[in-house]
Amino acid sequence: MDIADFLVSLNKISLVALLIIIGFLSYQIYLLKKETENKKKKLVIPDFKASSGATPFPQSMQTVAQEEKKAYIKSSRTPIIIGVILFFIFGIIFIFSMFRSKSESQVSDQDLGVTPIVNFVASKGIKIYNQNWEEISDDLLRKIKSGQRILVGVETIKDTDIDMARIRVNKNMWNQDDITIDLNKKLNVFFKEHIVSTGESFLKVEAQLHSKTDGWLRD
Repeated sequence: MDIADFLVSLNKISLVALLIIIGFLSYQIYLLKKETENKKKKLVIPDFKASSGATPFPQSMQTVAQEEKKAYIKSSRTPIIIGVILFFIFGIIFIFSMFRSKSESQVSDQDLGVTPIVNFVASKGIKIYNQNWEEISDDLLRKIKSGQRILVGVETIKDTDIDMARIRVNKNMWNQDDITIDLNKKLNVFFKEHIVSTGESFLKVEAQLHSKTDGWLRD
C-alpha cells in the first residue's frame, strides 16, 4: 500500500469514527438531559420556613443530597467529555489526511502531466505508434503522459534473413525480455509494447535486428 492509498484509508476510517462519535455524543447529551431532569425531581428539597411550624431538614441532609446530585451530574458528563476529546482527535486526523490526500493527488496529477522526450540514442529505424498503429509525430512524442501505452517498433529489412529484433527502453543492458518476434507485416516493423512509467522524464530507446547468419546487427 502506497502513501496515497494509506491516506485514503485513514480518511475513511476517521470519517466513520467522527460519525460514530457524533451519534454517541448526541445520545449521551440526550441521556444527560433526561436523567438530570429526573434527578432534579427526586432531589427536590423542601424549603421549610420557621413560621410554618414544620421542622426543616437538617443542614447535613441537605448538604449530602446536593453533593450526591453534583457527583451524579459529574459522572454523567464523563462519557461526553471523553467523546468530545475523541471527536477533536479524529477531526484533526480527518482534516490532516484530507489535505495530505489532496496534496498527493495534485502531485500525481503533475506526474501524469510529465512530457517525456523520446531520444533515439543508438538505433536507426525506430518508430513509435499508439494502440491504433498510428505513428506518433515528434511534436506528439513530447506530450506523452505517464501511464500511456505505446508501441515501440524497429523497421526491418525486406528480403533478408532477419528473424527477430530486440528493443530496450531506458535500460543499459540487454536481457532476454528485450527480444521480440512480433512483426507487423504491413508496416514491416518488429515491435514491443511499453507503458510510460510515472517519473520518466525521457525515453531512451535502442533496438537491434538479428540476422540468422550474422547474429545481432550493429549500427
